[in-house]
Amino acid sequence: MNNLILKGLLVAVFTAAGNLLFNNSAGPVYWVITIAGVVMTYFGQHLINSGSDFGTVNLLDFLKTALVAIGSGISVYVASIVTTGVIDWHILLKTVGTIAIPYLAKNLASDSNGTLFKKEVQPTAG
Repeated sequence: MNNLILKGLLVAVFTAAGNLLFNNSAGPVYWVITIAGVVMTYFGQHLINSGSDFGTVNLLDFLKTALVAIGSGISVYVASIVTTGVIDWHILLKTVGTIAIPYLAKNLASDSNGTLFKKEVQPTAG
């Protein structure tokens, strides 16, 4: 699965699931802000190519994960301020973890081209 739009849609679904799980009283404005912020952050991190092989993560993978986590945290922060004027730090931290942990796991399960569950074949000398 190397389709950026499909992956972005999956990120939106995970964000919506996190909203349902951790803040089910949130209104539609909160949902739109958080999902839009997380998806934009996800697309933005693609400007960095980590190049790690399947089954490994490198420093750039951690940097990309941090960017996605911080971006999701900022979107939750903004959504909370806009909709209620109050920050619920527990919801913010849970949302950041809900995004960061699966994202890092996805990097671990991807090859250097971003293809999931595919080990790259090394060329043989000869």
